[in-house]
Amino acid sequence: MVKLKAKLLLCMILLNDVFCVHYWKISDDKKRIEAVPDSPYTLAYPGSLVDFLRQVDSVKKFGKTYIELNNVLKSINAREARDDPEIEKKLQAESEHCKMAGSESNQRNVDARIPDSDYADILKGYFPQAKKLVSTSSPRYGAIIARLLSHQFENISNHPYLHLAAAAYWRQNGDLQEALTCYKTAVTYA
Repeated sequence: MVKLKAKLLLCMILLNDVFCVHYWKISDDKKRIEAVPDSPYTLAYPGSLVDFLRQVDSVKKFGKTYIELNNVLKSINAREARDDPEIEKKLQAESEHCKMAGSESNQRNVDARIPDSDYADILKGYFPQAKKLVSTSSPRYGAIIARLLSHQFENISNHPYLHLAAAAYWRQNGDLQEALTCYKTAVTYA
């Protein structure tokens, strides 16, 4: 039985060397064309056995990492499936601060604390001429202020105080996202 196994192994090695598929490549000295066996048992470079063994370890590590990441993904998906999509509405209904954050209560608090002044009083250095040209009660005054607040005049539109005033306006109206955007641009121009 042992002799039969030895003969079978010898035949497999010979068949692999003799009947394996070859591909052709130019030799390193670029003077000959060599037949190179295309076999999984033949290493591309004879000295790469150490790299091959490292590759086996890398594949094992990759397999373990893949399993760990799949387990983490499953746990995340399970937690997301348990999450309540209406939790924000429930918290707003239950929290005292969220109840007080309605537009009516904000309007009352803001009106009580902040005087209603126009932009000419807030940004005195930029709008004194507008008050001299037109009275503050006329519609042309609003058009002049709107033009100054637009991005047609770069020295005004890039001033950080203008963006802070716009942020205060958006906070008063209750649009926090716009207010944060104005704060960001004010910090950028500062």
